[in-house]
Amino acid sequence: MKKIILLSCIIAMAMNVMAYQPMLVEGRLWTTHVYEDPIEYSIKAAINDTMIYRIAGDTIINEQTYKVIQWTNSDHKFLMREDIDEQKIWAFDTEKNTEKLVADFKLNVGDRLDIINETTCENISYIKDNEGNILKRMTFVGNNNFTLVEGYGFENITINDDSEYKASVNLLSVVHENDTLIDFTKETEDYNPIVVEGYSWNVVNRNVHLDGNN
Repeated sequence: MKKIILLSCIIAMAMNVMAYQPMLVEGRLWTTHVYEDPIEYSIKAAINDTMIYRIAGDTIINEQTYKVIQWTNSDHKFLMREDIDEQKIWAFDTEKNTEKLVADFKLNVGDRLDIINETTCENISYIKDNEGNILKRMTFVGNNNFTLVEGYGFENITINDDSEYKASVNLLSVVHENDTLIDFTKETEDYNPIVVEGYSWNVVNRNVHLDGNN
């Protein structure tokens, strides 16, 4: 009985370490490098700049609550919402008055996600942030390539559409109240998790005479 309780505690602690980390948390600052190279320069100027995003309140649309994500140095903003239980994130398209799924951390290798163009999850790995949280990192490939990191969003995204423009966004760091939660300019620590969906454990008790409570 004692060994069963011990094993249960170990698995419970491991599952707690692997608990989903939400992204849309008030008080965070996302620092990104944005590069945009339009094919037709008459349309708009190229962008090559570092931009910082923050959550600037929330708003309700179609009975859904969205976080307002805003650049700290301009009036540009967009809307996102997150379902922590489903581990999904949506962005709201104000022109089409509809939302689009932009992240699903329950997907498996081989599953597809349509953000700009349809992409396929090629790899799933795990990294550790500065607070010791174990985060899922998902790499998608297709016409456009990107990497999603649980709790922080797009680590990078590359758009290659020759008919319109070429662009890339790289997440440099995420800060909360002056504490750097994760810094992608430095090499992140890979982590091999204990609890992964599809794993199974076979436990053999080779000492059945510890005491009378076995």
